Amino acid sequence: MESTTFDEISDRLDHPPLTWAPKGAINGIDAEQQHVAPKVAGVVEAIDVWESEYGPYPVVDLKLKDGTRVRVHGFSTVLKRRLGEIDPQINELIGVAYLGEVKSRNPGRKSYSNFAVVRAGGGAQKSLKRFASAKDEESTGEPVPEPTPEELEKILANQPRDESGEW
Repeated sequence: MESTTFDEISDRLDHPPLTWAPKGAINGIDAEQQHVAPKVAGVVEAIDVWESEYGPYPVVDLKLKDGTRVRVHGFSTVLKRRLGEIDPQINELIGVAYLGEVKSRNPGRKSYSNFAVVRAGGGAQKSLKRFASAKDEESTGEPVPEPTPEELEKILANQPRDESGEW
């Protein structure tokens, strides 16, 4: 095994990913642990599925061009579905963009968060295809609950962290 592999693992441990905050800073998470930006693009370093009170959701760690590591949480039904559609793999280059809130075409329904996800190339690892059929308000005619900022804070607070309090 090459020493580069050990160096990469050490680097990942020394520089854990920041939480992607596409809509602005997330209350309850230290500002230094967030990457506030409407879009991110990077190489997929890790793929996982985490649990919340809303069920399982995809989590993708990216290494950006500048070396920053960012964790994308697929909480939103649309983001969850988009990640499932492209089924990102380890070492693939992907981009994720928050496109804003979209008003429902159904009167009385709440707006939803819209995202775009794109990819280029890659190999195989843990598949996120199961999220490709995630239902949303537009496909079912029924509202799909998404966590409020307070609930999001609670979900993130319950995720595993290392000894330093990092994810």
